[in-house]
Amino acid sequence: MDSKGNIFVANTKENAVYVYSSSLTRALIIEGLNRPKAVCADSRAYIYVSDSRNNAAKKYNKYGELLMQFTGTCTTALDKPAGICLDREGNLWIADEENDRIIKIGAPTVDDTFSRRILSLPRTAKTIKDAYAYPVPFKPSAGHTGINFRLYSNLNVVLRIYNIAGELVFEQTGITSGLYMWNAKNNWEEPVASGVYIYFLTDDTREKKIGKIIVIR
Repeated sequence: MDSKGNIFVANTKENAVYVYSSSLTRALIIEGLNRPKAVCADSRAYIYVSDSRNNAAKKYNKYGELLMQFTGTCTTALDKPAGICLDREGNLWIADEENDRIIKIGAPTVDDTFSRRILSLPRTAKTIKDAYAYPVPFKPSAGHTGINFRLYSNLNVVLRIYNIAGELVFEQTGITSGLYMWNAKNNWEEPVASGVYIYFLTDDTREKKIGKIIVIR
């Protein structure tokens, strides 16, 4: 909520941010996001959003027009940013979830430049149980070329994808890189139809991860 009583809601499931007036009338919708996790606004009516699955922190004006976005530093890109907030001095703080760090973007100076400070948090080792897929939903019309799987394992990972009827659609074994991209095609190199799919991951440790992905053509 801002000083004027406007309410800002990050709707993760609907991939949008809603702005309501003090009378609870919807005043603005910001779309084109992918799993936004948090939103805040400053005294000048600028809106800041942690666009989690697009790995970016975005700044909008009061009309919902994108002004700029921050995707990380020169050495490490944002990875599923979660929390975002402003302090009293106007500094923007971003919780960069998968990189286990907090980023501070300093309030604009006279020439409207920004300073950045990174606070690293103790890193917990991740395993295949922490794997996730993105972008979800997968939309070729939005320019998506494949679904990426962040695996957190290089131990001969096995990826299986099933349709909602439980039929095996795609399988890849022996993955030894931490990131794998599925091109949304079946084992016969045919594009899969729109729908909900279930993915199954395992590796040499026998740990497992099961998740859901959506294809919209």
